[in-house]
Amino acid sequence: MEDDDRKEVRAKKTRKNAKPKSQRESSDEEPKDEKQKHKRRLAKALVSCGAKGGKKLDLRQAELIILEEGSLPSSYPLTHLLLDENKLSSLPADVSNFKDTLHVLSLGHNCLADLTTIQTTLSTLSTLTSLELNKNNITEIPKDCFKSLAALLTLSLDDNSLKAFPIDSL
Repeated sequence: MEDDDRKEVRAKKTRKNAKPKSQRESSDEEPKDEKQKHKRRLAKALVSCGAKGGKKLDLRQAELIILEEGSLPSSYPLTHLLLDENKLSSLPADVSNFKDTLHVLSLGHNCLADLTTIQTTLSTLSTLTSLELNKNNITEIPKDCFKSLAALLTLSLDDNSLKAFPIDSL
């Protein structure tokens, strides 16, 4: 009987000290460090991309602030790079690794303001057919910005703060 009482007391203490389910750590819980969150989201997206033949990398709503150089898988023949609804203000130069395969680059709902920071990278994407830049902070388009994109069929710039659109940018 005394052993049963001890077990009951031990069980009560365990329950008393146990955290509510919402406060317990789980393997799916996001790490507290922002850089770790970024790496974890990118890793999940890369696994998903690899499982789909490496053609579409979907990083929409991943809360990315920066996409670090070397973080994109150069071994995948990416045709679609979806980076919508993040907080990106630039694009890594290694996007150029997909110059012969990338058809869709979607950068809508980000913090892009100065297209000169991504113009060099964009100019290498000879197979790009769709470029989404809507809902950013773009105020001007640099001269010849999209001129090298010979395959470009769709360019979306709506909901920006454009002052002018130089016709020689196309």
